[in-house]
Amino acid sequence: MATSETITKTAKPKARRSCKHCKRRYTPYRSTSQYCSNSCRVLACNTRKRQKAEKAAKREDSMQRSIRWHRGQKQFQHMPEDELRVLIEAKWEDRHQKDLQRRASARERYARLKSSEELGSERFILKSDEKKQRQTPVVLGSALQRTGTLVKRPRPKIETKRRRKLLPRNRDS
Repeated sequence: MATSETITKTAKPKARRSCKHCKRRYTPYRSTSQYCSNSCRVLACNTRKRQKAEKAAKREDSMQRSIRWHRGQKQFQHMPEDELRVLIEAKWEDRHQKDLQRRASARERYARLKSSEELGSERFILKSDEKKQRQTPVVLGSALQRTGTLVKRPRPKIETKRRRKLLPRNRDS
């Protein structure tokens, strides 16, 4: 029979896995782990939720493009099929145009932001100098004044919390 002296533990090399989200190779601490880190797990979960929402939105859009869905709506039940098709196409074309306008305005905003970032360091230096000039107090008579604005004296702080008084315990009762 084997004794404790003869039994030796052999270390098994842990198999490396690839993360489901980022595909990085990692050594799992549990046999059931699928992600290399907790942040990767959260990112994968958020990605799944986003994809599920996009899929549902696509399905809803395709349903609303169909004539069958419009026939289910009371306002379109008695409309002829040709008019209904024209109405659907016009509605979706209008949506498409609005999306294109929104994207174009977003691109313009992004371009303006990028161009302002290039000049931003110079503007930041000028703004910081202006702030320094404003915050230097100048004593005029009895009132403190900053350049451009009048500074009021701070109000005295009023204590709102009462201090708890410790009462001696009655040991008689």
